[in-house]
Amino acid sequence: MFTVRNRGKSVVLILFLMILGVGIGYSYAYLTDRLREDNSENDKLQMNNAELLSNSMENIALKNQMNNRAELTTAETLFIFRRHYRLCKHNIVHERYATMEEIGLSEEEVQLLHPEWSVQAFSPARVLLIRELDGYCPDHYLIKEKDGYIAVYQSIENGEGVLLLCQTQMNVAFLEAGIRNRVKEGIVVDSLEEVEHLIESWDS
Repeated sequence: MFTVRNRGKSVVLILFLMILGVGIGYSYAYLTDRLREDNSENDKLQMNNAELLSNSMENIALKNQMNNRAELTTAETLFIFRRHYRLCKHNIVHERYATMEEIGLSEEEVQLLHPEWSVQAFSPARVLLIRELDGYCPDHYLIKEKDGYIAVYQSIENGEGVLLLCQTQMNVAFLEAGIRNRVKEGIVVDSLEEVEHLIESWDS
């Protein structure tokens, strides 16, 4: 009877160990499969991220290329040249479409082509260039002595001097002292009508 009990216990123990072994084996297989699935998901995620990054970089490169191509002058680009004259504070604006040498240029290339100007606005439709000048604009005239006679000059467009328009037969020696001194220094007026009016008033 003692032997039967021991055998029963042994059988139970063996069955328990078998069940435990099966459970451990199943758990190991389950955990291994889950680990493989997790690694596979991580690999897929990394591949997707790499693909997204690559696509993003390609899109950025394409966008930059398109922007670079878009930001060039064309035959229809309007070039606006604005001269600002500091002495009279006037602006003179000249507009025209791009010349052959100005077509297909970037902002930096336009600046290199026109070094005396400052590019204030740039787009394929419109380029604004500004130049600051120290003199008077061409809308002003200068009455000044030349070889002892009254002469009339006009400011030139680049603001760096004047152009002789005419020299009168009026001798500055016959002018009143105050007017004579002003003429020697130079009198700036805004129109030819004003020039004529002043000279007539001095001649009377």
